[in-house]
Amino acid sequence: MRVFQIWQCLGGLHTHVTTIVEALASRGAELYCVTEPRFLQNPLARRAVQTFIWDFELLTADQLGRFLSWCSELMARHQCDLVHLHGIRPSLAGSLAAAIAGVPYILTWHGFVDGPGLLNRLGPALSLVFTRITLPGAGKILAVKPPLAHSLYQAFRLSESQVTVFWNPVDCAQLDLPPADALRGPVATLVSQLIQSKERAIAAGMRLFAELVHNSPAWRLRVVGDGKLLDVFRRMAEDLRIPVEFLGFRHDVSEWVRESSVLVGMGRVILEAAAARRLAVIAGYDGTLRLLTPDLFRSAQWNNFNGEGLPAQDPASLAADLNRAILAGDYPAERLRSMVLRDHDAGRAAETLISLYRQVRTQRFPPELRQRAADLARHLRELGPRPVALARFLRILDIEPPLISTSPVEEAIMTSFGHEASLGYNSLPRASVLIRAALRCLESAPYGARLLQRADYCQERPRAKTAKGQDVP
Repeated sequence: MRVFQIWQCLGGLHTHVTTIVEALASRGAELYCVTEPRFLQNPLARRAVQTFIWDFELLTADQLGRFLSWCSELMARHQCDLVHLHGIRPSLAGSLAAAIAGVPYILTWHGFVDGPGLLNRLGPALSLVFTRITLPGAGKILAVKPPLAHSLYQAFRLSESQVTVFWNPVDCAQLDLPPADALRGPVATLVSQLIQSKERAIAAGMRLFAELVHNSPAWRLRVVGDGKLLDVFRRMAEDLRIPVEFLGFRHDVSEWVRESSVLVGMGRVILEAAAARRLAVIAGYDGTLRLLTPDLFRSAQWNNFNGEGLPAQDPASLAADLNRAILAGDYPAERLRSMVLRDHDAGRAAETLISLYRQVRTQRFPPELRQRAADLARHLRELGPRPVALARFLRILDIEPPLISTSPVEEAIMTSFGHEASLGYNSLPRASVLIRAALRCLESAPYGARLLQRADYCQERPRAKTAKGQDVP
């Protein structure tokens, strides 16, 4: 089976995809990866798959048109059987390319479910493309935790049969490691993207580091990961007067896990720690900390180990618990590893995916969505400043006055165009406001870099004039 995996190299999402790519490749799947340049640093890119590079972070409207021509032709040339999409921008672009090529696709949803989140990544016009083409055309949507699946039902009016929970996979065989070498001294490793959404979690981990060193100067402290807040946390380490080694982004997961006694983070970091028989500390988005135990495993798993809903521990008492566990060797490591093996082993996940791929591969792609995607690609190639072109864009998506949303998320998206979705636009001047909004969104680059301000489109206003009385563009 020839499968295209299309994704963006972002933190845990990137590791999630490379884990399943390796597991699928070892089972004979013929894989083609369309992703960003960072993947070329991974030995997997040279060993097990064919790789094609595209920078999704800089996906402008003009580049989207080129991507669709390039990627749909690539799928046809390699006789692609199925496409598996990960991340918002890759899912948008990849679904359109798959629709044009007539190839069924699966989408894995890794994060948020809300209108503002979608708008921030795509802008209003392409958010509508996402809700009108990408989601309806998916043969199956995989959610990495049950609350996410439930949110998808509500936010996008999806049927429960279209969404399946697919737990985060980890390579349990590679992480079947002996206990950490006590003679080398205890090592605590915090693993995270150093980005704003995880700032409170990382800061909590750094405060835990300070308490560990306060209890025992023998601790070695490390941070694995990179991001825009690297300098912020370097300064925090200096302020806390703790010696932290910042290792940057690393592909060799098993090596830095092998050297660690304790892993601090969220999501798959916790799974990797438990699979490797290491102490696992969940650092939640809200800055709470909690040591993973068998009694807490199911509660933590429900929210993909992001700390939500778990009782918090203060850094001082948690540091004391960690020191006692290491000194006494009193930690239920084998029991936690068996729990990870049952639900999260990459080998079992690959078998589940192969079965799912075979099922979706036989599904007939909706012809109306294929035509809609082809019309949109043609529209992007011909995109110009003429309002009639943007009116055509809206018609392609089956959106004409009166404008009625099909889901709560579309309501939020349409509101960003400058109207309440429950109100119809029966007059051409009011509809032209929406058309101008779509035009500006499609011409913005990159998507999300400049959110459209609702005030620009909430009402008709006289255009500003230059000193010579001409309209300001």
